[in-house]
Amino acid sequence: MTSSLNSLETFSRGAVVTISKPLIPFLEAPWSSRSRYPAILLEIFFYGVSIVLFGWTAFTLIRQRAARRAVLVASCLLFTLETADVILTTYFFFNFVLKVPPVSSKDDGWNRFLEAKFAVYVVANAISSGFLIGRCHEIWQNARIIVAPVLLVLCSTGIGFVSLSVRHMGDKLLASAFITSAAANLSVTLLTATGILWTSRKVRIAFEMSFFGILDYILSLL
Repeated sequence: MTSSLNSLETFSRGAVVTISKPLIPFLEAPWSSRSRYPAILLEIFFYGVSIVLFGWTAFTLIRQRAARRAVLVASCLLFTLETADVILTTYFFFNFVLKVPPVSSKDDGWNRFLEAKFAVYVVANAISSGFLIGRCHEIWQNARIIVAPVLLVLCSTGIGFVSLSVRHMGDKLLASAFITSAAANLSVTLLTATGILWTSRKVRIAFEMSFFGILDYILSLL
């Protein structure tokens, strides 16, 4: 009994509490230390930024009507997933993290919400990566350019979902999913930047545009 009270007192002071590892890796330390407060504040802040970006994007796409209908639908789906993620995070934070005494990470509710949150992340990441790949394809107009990024995104998404069901391999699979996703986004970003530079070079040669004219063109394209 005394030991339990001491542990509770330590938790209330904001120190790290040694608890059992959750079934979803990488999440024990942030939710059992002082960083849990800036973590949720940062997520809510970026959600506020995404509201502004989504509003402007939706307004722009609606004006274009049928020309960008697929992009508008994907944007709405992505924003819906972002909203669901914030709701899950807020519920989890107040019902599991701040609860006194703290809920054990072995609790089924704890892991159920973490699994739901990570599943939302995997789907949202696939959609956002799809936006990048679509932009890259529009610039290059060559399907072969995006084969590798598409395969990496599919691989990352598949590994992410498999990690939810294979508990004993969760750490390794989750790390693989993050690394593969980062590689996909980095590769498609570099390809897009290269395509913009190559296009701007051809435009400059054809129309003898100045450097600042090219810069305005690139900014407009982005």
